[in-house]
Amino acid sequence: MHPGKEEPTSAVDPPEVVVVAASRALRSAALELAEDLATAGGTCRLRIRRALPEGSNPRPAALVVVGDPLDGTADPTLFAAVEDLEAASVPVVCLRPGGGGRFLDLDVPRDARASATGCLLERLWESERRIDDGRRRELRAIEALRRQEFELREAAALQREFLPRHLARGTNFDCSVLWRPSTHVSGDIYEVARLGPRHVGLFIADAVGHGVSAAILAMGLRGRLNLATSDGAAMRPAEVLGHLNAALRQRSADATWFATAAYALLDVETGEVRIASAGHPPLVVVHEDGTCERLASTGGLLGIFEGERYGERGTVLADGDRLLMHTDGLETLLGEIDHKRGDESYLDRFAALAHARPRDALFTDLLRRLDDPDVVGPARDDLTVIDLAFGPRTCSLAMPSHAAPTASRDAA
Repeated sequence: MHPGKEEPTSAVDPPEVVVVAASRALRSAALELAEDLATAGGTCRLRIRRALPEGSNPRPAALVVVGDPLDGTADPTLFAAVEDLEAASVPVVCLRPGGGGRFLDLDVPRDARASATGCLLERLWESERRIDDGRRRELRAIEALRRQEFELREAAALQREFLPRHLARGTNFDCSVLWRPSTHVSGDIYEVARLGPRHVGLFIADAVGHGVSAAILAMGLRGRLNLATSDGAAMRPAEVLGHLNAALRQRSADATWFATAAYALLDVETGEVRIASAGHPPLVVVHEDGTCERLASTGGLLGIFEGERYGERGTVLADGDRLLMHTDGLETLLGEIDHKRGDESYLDRFAALAHARPRDALFTDLLRRLDDPDVVGPARDDLTVIDLAFGPRTCSLAMPSHAAPTASRDAA
């Protein structure tokens, strides 16, 4: 049946076919064919008209021309009607002596003409129906992709609303964050919070996986993050990760929900830092003289082992030092070995980038690399970097306070 038309439910509602003669000499043959098609049995039950509607509107289901509409003796209005109908994907069947090309043979016996014409119309309609079904499926798929794109953009906007709007800062420390999803949403999450007059807590986590599921897990961790006791005292890093691990274990009995995380607690008066890490990449301290100190993981991933106990490591920041925390997207970005400089790891390159230029230049350089397809390629991952500078002299060179939380998210 012709695409776009309701399938006939009775013999009085078949597709309408117009049968016309290309010239006066073939009018009787056209009348005979119209009569034979109108009375033909089988699956091809047709309503036959012997003239086109004025302006070919409404359009018929098909046009049958007895003769050659391209012949110089044919009616010029017929040629225009054929062009109009073909442009509208209406099947046009022509009969002429000898057939050939898109033409049936007018010289075959009368009963064979009707049978061949009806059979060809059925095949044309079936082919068009399949094409039309394919187009509808394609349109549905495009619409589904548009809805998915809209929902992902909404999810990304919602996720950004849950990120810290303002980062803790003080007279002798300053912090900035780069947060860059690989797609719309990110499995990375972070927090930088002031905990009383002496302490600042820095938290970073990376949910295992990618896309929406990782983003949901990351937001779940963010919602269960607790950095202070009931009386407002700062919790020890090992306690913070232990509580998160217990919360994730309660929720992941039937699911593979894992995450790496690290938490650093800074005493802003003494510069002492205590850290605990759950399978997370090492934290990096870049000293003013360019030397690099790495603080590695102290326990397993969150969500794997019930009752996991996390150890703590410590160091002391001096004026001019920087504490860098990052997710594993940095290894993807800087992980290639630079053969000209030996077995330099990505952490060595990261520390060199951080030390060799002003603080704002580090994020500018990382963003440039993220946006370069020759550098990142298809293996792009979520990336989050927390950069804390310690000491009054370092803070005087820091980015403006409004730039840290805002620029990192707008860059995404």
